[in-house]
Amino acid sequence: MAALREAAAETMRTHPSTRIAVLSDYDFVYELRGLDAPATDGHGGLLETSRVMALAPETVGSERPVVAYRASRFVPGSPTADEWPESVIGDTRRASAELGAKIQEHVLDRLVSEIREILPA
Repeated sequence: MAALREAAAETMRTHPSTRIAVLSDYDFVYELRGLDAPATDGHGGLLETSRVMALAPETVGSERPVVAYRASRFVPGSPTADEWPESVIGDTRRASAELGAKIQEHVLDRLVSEIREILPA
């Protein structure tokens, strides 16, 4: 996302009449941290697993890992598969399609709200 934001900023600088919005649906999903999920929820955690259960349940396995992955801010880069075999940050035991549908509704509501705010009528 950082590269996209930089490219958008450069494009708007060189073309002042251009407006670009750079966002991810996860900008809105992660607003629910500390509300519908623990504040530490992350990759493959409760929020993400619930979304996938609502959108493509056939792709979600039956295991519900609980992982408290702790990255060091002093070690650059992504962890290796050996350091992080589950690739999950959070407790997925409460994941459900119902929560996923609620998350999707939040994402869509926020997306519509942002579009209405950004784009002229």
